[in-house]
Amino acid sequence: MNILNLHNAHAFPGGMEVLFAALSKLLRERGHTVTDVSKHNSELSSTYKKLAAFAGAIHSPTVYKEITKLIKDTASDDGVPTVAHVHNLYPQFSTSALDAFYDNDIPVLIHVQDYKLTCPAAQHRRDGKTCEKCVTGSQLNCAVHNCRGSRAMSTAYALRNAWARGSGRIERSVSMYLCPTQFVADLTIRGGYPADRVRVIPNFCDLPDVPPRESAGEYIGYVGRISPEKGLDVLVDAARRNGLATKIAGDPHLMPELLKNVPANVEFVGQLDRAGIARFLDGMKALVVPSTWYEAFGIVCVEALSRGIPVIASDIGGLPEVVWHNETGLLVPPGDSVALAEAMQQLWDDPALARKLGHRGYAVARERFTVSAFYQNLTSIWAELSAAPLIQNSLPRPLASANI
Repeated sequence: MNILNLHNAHAFPGGMEVLFAALSKLLRERGHTVTDVSKHNSELSSTYKKLAAFAGAIHSPTVYKEITKLIKDTASDDGVPTVAHVHNLYPQFSTSALDAFYDNDIPVLIHVQDYKLTCPAAQHRRDGKTCEKCVTGSQLNCAVHNCRGSRAMSTAYALRNAWARGSGRIERSVSMYLCPTQFVADLTIRGGYPADRVRVIPNFCDLPDVPPRESAGEYIGYVGRISPEKGLDVLVDAARRNGLATKIAGDPHLMPELLKNVPANVEFVGQLDRAGIARFLDGMKALVVPSTWYEAFGIVCVEALSRGIPVIASDIGGLPEVVWHNETGLLVPPGDSVALAEAMQQLWDDPALARKLGHRGYAVARERFTVSAFYQNLTSIWAELSAAPLIQNSLPRPLASANI
């Protein structure tokens, strides 16, 4: 297979960046020709570049020409790349990249790892609470409610999504929408995207070659992005309630207020590299994922489970499909620091339960979230495309009928 792998990386890396790199590595190891097509938001260093990027997020002749040239430069013997895998289009690619793929008859698979398809702000959150106004309503709600906390940004995001949906460019160009959980798939379908082109394909990671852990660690741990939707304030409050040793790995600069009045039993250990994360996980009694937003998957859960470490996670979004309550970990209501404190205490006081959950998680991770399982699912989807390509050879739907 000849594959274009396209992604606009976020300024602060997360799960999408991990998947983009992991997919590229996996496909090359399986003998495919992969061309990575990437831009990074750190490149937008000036106000002019940011304004130009947001204008181009609606339509960019430059991007269209770049992708068209790339298609020709990377063409296989039959003339074109076989398929394009797309992760994030905004703000530097836009639907103009999809236009180039469409005009060259290249199937597009979008990996739906966040909610840009159904929410201009990508998180379905407003004023710290869940919001689904744009799922079936107007994309302009983002501007009306100032969901990004900046009128300029909120308006730019709203117009970007309104154009993408109203012009029909996403629906006509995308052959399949690959969602990591059924929750994401259901939300995508409720957002008006065609159900017959939505597939669930769980994420994966390279699982460590280690036996399931027998002995408990020394602390409760969190590792990941430190930002409001991740529920770190809930975790800190829970740790204050139970007094258990709790360590948090990540860059706290987005939430400097979190470092104020932290109880003595909570320690921030900073940003860790991959080797440091592995050591950090190995020292945990349990991993906590206290998200208060619609977490799409939670790859760090798999990293913990694959070592035999139980996970305490919020019962929200796609997390219950990765962490099974009373089977591979414990689920608690999002935002409930009392329930979280009790779950932490339960696993701290009952090492036999923690070991039981960890061993089951170890087995589930090696059954559902392996490289081989992902690749098998992906090749099945490729086979579907080969049998019956799903590119819609029709004009965009009229603006009057679009969800703008």
